[in-house]
Amino acid sequence: MLLPLICKGICHRFRNIGGGKNSVYKLGFKRCSECEIYIEFAGPRCPCCKLPLRSKKRNYVKIGTIA
Repeated sequence: MLLPLICKGICHRFRNIGGGKNSVYKLGFKRCSECEIYIEFAGPRCPCCKLPLRSKKRNYVKIGTIA
């Protein structure tokens, strides 16, 4: 039996910020895709939903820029 991974609200106790012009990843923040926040946390997984935290930007290329 698998338990659903959902946000339990625990992550809001950690320091979180919104996006901005500066890279939040360079400031030491990580993003949880399920909780949809950036948190300052040392572990590899979100303390709330236990999903892996993203520590780098997603690397994508726009279709018009491929030469």
